[in-house]
Amino acid sequence: MGITQIIGCLDAMEDSGSAAVQAARLGFLEWAICLEAERPADIAAQADLRRVPPNSAHSPAGSLFLTYLEDAASSGRTKPTRRGGRRRVLQ
Repeated sequence: MGITQIIGCLDAMEDSGSAAVQAARLGFLEWAICLEAERPADIAAQADLRRVPPNSAHSPAGSLFLTYLEDAASSGRTKPTRRGGRRRVLQ
């Protein structure tokens, strides 16, 4: 399911409060499950956010879903850090 379809389904809901939060989470889960395996989530989220017009969500659930997507887009991939001190040279 594409991002525009997810937002459309969420906008069709009139619920607010905990029902909107649950729907937004399920929408985000649907989005994450449909990602290509080799594509990082932050890159995919950035691309999807560029395709969606600003203020395209008209419901609390749709707006919250876009917030989750923005969080995923800004999470970034961090470089792993070395633990255990200095690298040892083996001879």
